[in-house]
Amino acid sequence: MNWAFYNDLVDGKAPGRFDPWSTATRGHAARVLWGVSRLPGGTPLPDTDDSGIRGLVLLGPLSPVVREGEPDSRPYAATIVIRNAGGATEVTRVHSGLDGRFSVALPPGAYVLDPVPGGDPLPWAGQQEVIVEPHAFTQVVILYDTGIR
Repeated sequence: MNWAFYNDLVDGKAPGRFDPWSTATRGHAARVLWGVSRLPGGTPLPDTDDSGIRGLVLLGPLSPVVREGEPDSRPYAATIVIRNAGGATEVTRVHSGLDGRFSVALPPGAYVLDPVPGGDPLPWAGQQEVIVEPHAFTQVVILYDTGIR
């Protein structure tokens, strides 16, 4: 689904709302087939499916006053660009769901996670360097800063 979304073959029901489990219409299926026929070669799939990155994207702080027992962040749907170790070349993109979770299979190696800004200038999240080990998924948390202080 991430590959199809990145290549503009599918989109959400509304801005910020992507539901891959809902029923697809004939129009949705036609759009996917038309789009696939127009792709020059597609995005290469990773050589492995037993290693990669799994993450959670959060938005916070939610309030200038933190109260005990109340959450100060919430899940956030965002786009994360994954680059090679030097950060110069885009490897792929992944989109977190409404629950803030994402998962992407990648070959072992060093990567840079480059979150796409959610607005201008906020919310914003900084880059993270990540090492993917063979036969393992590296767990990450990406916090988008709301600027609330």
